Amino acid sequence: MKALFPILLAAMALFLPPGTTHAYDINDLSIYTEEYPPYNYREDKKVAGTSTEIVLEILQRLGSKLQRENIQLVPWARAYEAVQYDTNAIIYSMAHTEHRADLFKWACPVGRVRIGLIAPKAKHIVIRCPEDLRRYRIGVVREDIGHQLMRKIISDRDMDIANSSEQNMRKLLTGRIDLFSYDLNVARDVLRRLGLDPDQFETVYVLEEQDLCIGFHMDADDELVRAFQRTLDEINREKNTP
Repeated sequence: MKALFPILLAAMALFLPPGTTHAYDINDLSIYTEEYPPYNYREDKKVAGTSTEIVLEILQRLGSKLQRENIQLVPWARAYEAVQYDTNAIIYSMAHTEHRADLFKWACPVGRVRIGLIAPKAKHIVIRCPEDLRRYRIGVVREDIGHQLMRKIISDRDMDIANSSEQNMRKLLTGRIDLFSYDLNVARDVLRRLGLDPDQFETVYVLEEQDLCIGFHMDADDELVRAFQRTLDEINREKNTP
């Protein structure tokens, strides 16, 4: 009978309600994001955005007590560092890149980004190849995907590294930088939020397109990651069903 006990426990687990056999506690999660409209941003003192709504829906379906007010909207570099040191931390919306692939566990996608360089149209900047970028002063957000992609072309000392997209937009306007490497959709949204006309700016070069994902610490519980991915898959299927 003792030999059968582990088998009986495993069989019983198959019929337990979701969440009752987890080694993790989903309510212990620390959730980080940044100002990255339209995916995640602060609106009326609350965290909003398309990716935010997906994350909240996942938490609800998994029976979590965590709410919108539990999401911490902080500068990207701080969020990026936190999820690498805290096994209970998650981060969104993070581009799934070759550089980051082995640094995190993932649930994808919560969106898709197109990373490139923007400039004021009045400057008439033309970029034909990556080498052309070396002639310009380029602004990036610290440890953002635009920053990491630019590292493949130029060194950090040749970039203007800021903590937010708003800082770089203002530098672009005043001529302190020539180009801004960032998500092209987000850049337009940031310009509008700053009261600027996006049509006065243009995309001069596209670097890469990537899925946006939820990132987990490398030692995060595998069942937690699988639960997020299964639920995200369900939500995406429902969104794509006519």
